[in-house]
Amino acid sequence: MNELTSIIRLFYYCCLHMKARIRIILAIILLITSTAITCSKPPSPPTGTQPPVVWVEPPTEGKQAPDFTLMTLDGRSLSLSDFRGKIVVLSFWGVACPACVREMPHFQAVSEKWSTEEVVVLAVHVEGSKEVIQKIVDKFGLTFPIPLDSDGAVCDMYGRGYPTTFFINRSGIVRVIHDEVFYGSDDINNIITSLVSESET
Repeated sequence: MNELTSIIRLFYYCCLHMKARIRIILAIILLITSTAITCSKPPSPPTGTQPPVVWVEPPTEGKQAPDFTLMTLDGRSLSLSDFRGKIVVLSFWGVACPACVREMPHFQAVSEKWSTEEVVVLAVHVEGSKEVIQKIVDKFGLTFPIPLDSDGAVCDMYGRGYPTTFFINRSGIVRVIHDEVFYGSDDINNIITSLVSESET
């Protein structure tokens, strides 16, 4: 069922930014594809053997950002709580989303502008091949951490899909949620500046 889950998740993310007619076409394609996958897979094991799923309420502005631990593209273990005391720009993206890929240079510019003692950019990649991700990293010269959300669990926990960026203050509180694509680094820097000013008052 992993393939089916991935297809459904991708369909949901796409629908966030598409018109009604395109949504209907995608729904038909999803129905045909999911039927084929379901028929080709053996039955799932009984529910009792499945590991329990811990549900966490998706964060909203003004709420605590849920902690998580993921492995990064370069093989390090990283937790959101490691950066408490810093402003965190937490972006969810995927190589299957061209708009997400186009955002990466903007986040790199932001990462270069601010001291890592003050601001940290975390670009959580949802599913996808490490090799493809590495090519994007090399192409744009990305130096900020890229945690790998291989099964999409953290993205699901945050409840927004991608591209979405959460701006988290020094206390771990989500202050701004941006559900759209950034077309430059200025808007990102403006939000960060407001959070820096907020923490100084």
